Amino acid sequence: MKDKKRHDSRQWWKDFLISVLGTAIGVGLTFAVSKIVENNKKEEAQRVTAMMVIDDMEKSLEIVRFIKEDEEKRNLAAQYVMEHLAEIDSISYDTLSLVANYIIDGSFYSTETEFSESGEKVFQSAQDAWMNLNDISFIRSVDEFYKSRAVFRNALQTHYSWRKPVSKTENDEMLTNTDILDSWKNYNTYLKGKLEEPRTQKYINQYSHRMQFYDDVIEQWSSIIADCKNLMNISDTEMEEFRK
Repeated sequence: MKDKKRHDSRQWWKDFLISVLGTAIGVGLTFAVSKIVENNKKEEAQRVTAMMVIDDMEKSLEIVRFIKEDEEKRNLAAQYVMEHLAEIDSISYDTLSLVANYIIDGSFYSTETEFSESGEKVFQSAQDAWMNLNDISFIRSVDEFYKSRAVFRNALQTHYSWRKPVSKTENDEMLTNTDILDSWKNYNTYLKGKLEEPRTQKYINQYSHRMQFYDDVIEQWSSIIADCKNLMNISDTEMEEFRK
């Protein structure tokens, strides 16, 4: 009878320990699975955040290329008109418009030259996402890019090489207080006079310096973008799918 009680007691403890062990294993497995899911979510958030920033960087690079190509086109028109000032009345309206927009501040606006702030805001404000980015080199590269972009934008807005020879205020006063707009010939005479001024010729002659600056920026940004993709192991195909 005592042996049976002893056996029953041992069996009870055995069952109890198995039950506790099973519960512990179950809790451990649940925790492990949850951790795996959590890590996968973090990795996904990391990649999405990185691709958002890289997409913004690539769009910014395209804007610089657009600005460069646009100035190439306008400078070519300006060079042509400068060589044919005596026949300015016979030059096409489209060509003269390109030149006017090239040398007169505020005469041309385009959304294609505006940088989006969304990617930079994500980079600066999404603290939780950036905590998942273990590679400090990526964060430094992105930071370097946005600092360079700020320098580029500031140069276009304030540096003397990009300062149009005819200010918006001066042009507005001319258009308001004279008969320039009364005829196409009057406007051509006005434009011809501006092209003959030394300040305009100096601006046009600084074209090569601006082109070099664009090329340097394009090279630098292209390198940073390539490095960021490599650091995060993101392919061009993945970026295309992300944009879609």
